[in-house]
Amino acid sequence: TVPDVDVSDGGSHVDLDIDAPAWDDRGLFREFVEELVEAFRHVDTDRGGDIDENELKFAARSLGFEPNPRRLRAMLAAMDEDGGGSVDLGEFINVVSRRIVD
Repeated sequence: TVPDVDVSDGGSHVDLDIDAPAWDDRGLFREFVEELVEAFRHVDTDRGGDIDENELKFAARSLGFEPNPRRLRAMLAAMDEDGGGSVDLGEFINVVSRRIVD
């Protein structure tokens, strides 16, 4: 499960049980999950709890890339596991952690 985090109010606290194992049920270290939550928050600029096409475009530009609109939509679709048109925190953690393991 994804740690409890409320990104809608701009808070950065991640609720982790201090007595819990150092990794979650996917085998991800808590510190790694915390870093992914922080990365997600940097991209979720409106603090809506998901990343949409405009936020992804802004993130790409801030990294020095000029995203091709078709590739941008393809990237978003590849991360959007539920087909909702945006990427929520759970989808973001799942996709990024799978890419790192592969």
